[in-house]
Amino acid sequence: MNEIIKHTTDLIKKDFELEIKSDTLTEEELIKLLSIELEFLIDRRMEYLFQILYRLDVNEGKVNDALGLTQDEPAHIALAKLIIERQKKKAETRIKYSSPDIDDEDWF
Repeated sequence: MNEIIKHTTDLIKKDFELEIKSDTLTEEELIKLLSIELEFLIDRRMEYLFQILYRLDVNEGKVNDALGLTQDEPAHIALAKLIIERQKKKAETRIKYSSPDIDDEDWF
């Protein structure tokens, strides 16, 4: 599971151009860091945020629910959880289907 969170963190760092210094974040810490960025994007760059969400293939219905008035938690936290959920699935798939490293010895 820790490997999945590391890969997820790497994806999010790239997608949101974040400078996250630690490679050992927990999922909760990642939610907190991402939600800070999302709060800014919601307030100042909503269209750019929608472009990112579209590119990441985050479910539009879930995004609308997260931004809705009936949500139990703030929109930036709900969106952070959705993005992390989506990126975790990508990370799991990449880990599952990545080819193992081949040592030179395997070629002989």
